[in-house]
Amino acid sequence: MPHSRTSRRHFLRLSSTLAAGIYVAPAFLRAQSSNSKLNLAFIGVAGKGGSNMKSLESENVVALCDVDSAKLADVAAKHPGAKTFSDYRKMFDALKSSDYDAVVVSTPDHHHFPATLRALKAKKHVYCEKPLTHTIWEAREIKRLAKEAGVATQMGNQGNASEDLRLTTEWIRAGVIGKVTEVHSWSNRPSWPQGITWPTTADAIPETLDWDLWLGPAAQRPYFKDCHPFKWRGFWDFGTGAFGDMGCHIMNWPFTALGLGAPTTAECLEEEGATKDSPPTKSRIKLTFDNPALTLTWHDGGNLPSPEKFGGEIPLSARNGKPTQNGSLFIGEKGILFDDYDGKDNPPTLLPAAKMTDFKAPEKTLPRSPGHYEEFIAACKGGPKAGSDFVAKSCGLTEMVLIGHLAARVGPGKKIEWDAKKGRVTNLPEANAYVKKTYRKGWID
Repeated sequence: MPHSRTSRRHFLRLSSTLAAGIYVAPAFLRAQSSNSKLNLAFIGVAGKGGSNMKSLESENVVALCDVDSAKLADVAAKHPGAKTFSDYRKMFDALKSSDYDAVVVSTPDHHHFPATLRALKAKKHVYCEKPLTHTIWEAREIKRLAKEAGVATQMGNQGNASEDLRLTTEWIRAGVIGKVTEVHSWSNRPSWPQGITWPTTADAIPETLDWDLWLGPAAQRPYFKDCHPFKWRGFWDFGTGAFGDMGCHIMNWPFTALGLGAPTTAECLEEEGATKDSPPTKSRIKLTFDNPALTLTWHDGGNLPSPEKFGGEIPLSARNGKPTQNGSLFIGEKGILFDDYDGKDNPPTLLPAAKMTDFKAPEKTLPRSPGHYEEFIAACKGGPKAGSDFVAKSCGLTEMVLIGHLAARVGPGKKIEWDAKKGRVTNLPEANAYVKKTYRKGWID
């Protein structure tokens, strides 16, 4: 009888863990030997692509793709055996299935779906940067395709593997602050220009850049030197602004700890500087959920919750000693929990800080991760799903964030009512134009 109770308790804990998108350490690897190396194809080799390559350096690089020939040549020189391409469509056509095991997508947001779509149709494992997709429709399509493919997947929200996320989740689930009724998440982003307009005159295209391929599925437009390679995040057609860029990192904390799904409403409470081409320089977006019943408010561009929400005093960032710049605040019936998202894996804290004096943390109940990239490698080799697996977690997290992004698109004073079953806005027909977009011929067909 005791064994039965223990087994059931373990089963319930495991089920809850899997539903939350928390990595479950493997007892063994099933298919590919854990000692063999994966053959990886990289789409996007500079910037984040370069750091992803570094993090996966234990594996083999067999293919490289980038629209900038100079950057491609520089990386290819370090991997002389790798095949090189400027167009990932041609890469997928040229590679034999036996040539590669997995694809790593580190492109601007508007290329995430077309590249990932091809990898999943080829039944290859996929690692794709956040936000997983550029639109809500794309997130739902990726979830469907990933289910069909049955391959290992991981979105690049690296904090999902952190101790910090696990502690926050354990404290919330253990009832340390009681039932949570209100959450606030914030970021000091954008750190790139937003609230700008695309110029009508063209800048000179760099000789090494294939601008047409960089645009890819997006509509043709003249080259703008302040867009490539980093500042594309500040344009609706290519990025998702501060909210989309950081939301899949920071809002992962409430999404995981509270088991959130899609909100029922989304509203832009205020914003500054949005243009027809570019997201606002700062904004506040409020999401409302029915199960569990709570509100989640996003603040960016330097906006923060009021000092009262923090219990009277805004904490300092562990990174630089300034007022917190990226984080989440959980307000419960019995107290307040603060987590400083500063990349240093600092534990959560109760507010006011004096409450930590005699605080005894609850039991650690969630499995710990060997590392974000290690999870993906293990999953590709037959181990359990990675923590930010597309189907189990990241498609849902991305959809939640992009519903908030939808509110920024329509602007203040227009509350969006979201039908999660149908995947559409029910009260503002014009908002549905941003749920699914059009693509240039040849990119998703």
